[in-house]
Amino acid sequence: MRFEKGHKAATRRHIIDVASKCIRRDGISAAGIAGIMGEAGLTKGAFSPHFESKDALVREALESALGDQQDRLDDDQGRGLNLESAIRRYLNRAHLQDPAGGCPSAALLPEIARQYSATIRMRAARQSR
Repeated sequence: MRFEKGHKAATRRHIIDVASKCIRRDGISAAGIAGIMGEAGLTKGAFSPHFESKDALVREALESALGDQQDRLDDDQGRGLNLESAIRRYLNRAHLQDPAGGCPSAALLPEIARQYSATIRMRAARQSR
């Protein structure tokens, strides 16, 4: 079966988005490939055309989540939101009750420290920007 142009890239993006939510909600170790792919509406076999390993997916999912968080902070700053307003937006009950959509640092820093060095280097590079 032939797919439309861009289908593979869109599927990869969807897997990264779902994985990002799964690992923030469940943790890196508990979020398995089968569960992530199932939540994405795909089979486990669809994983390998997109990623060489779970570690590669974790790196991309974390980078995506951290990038999204930075984009939100940049948007807040661009709209003139002061530091107190940004903190209040971050420290609210809805954010607390939604770990899958919440802060990747708060959800995963203890686990990230135990990941392979490539994941840690990605995190350090992201923080130095």
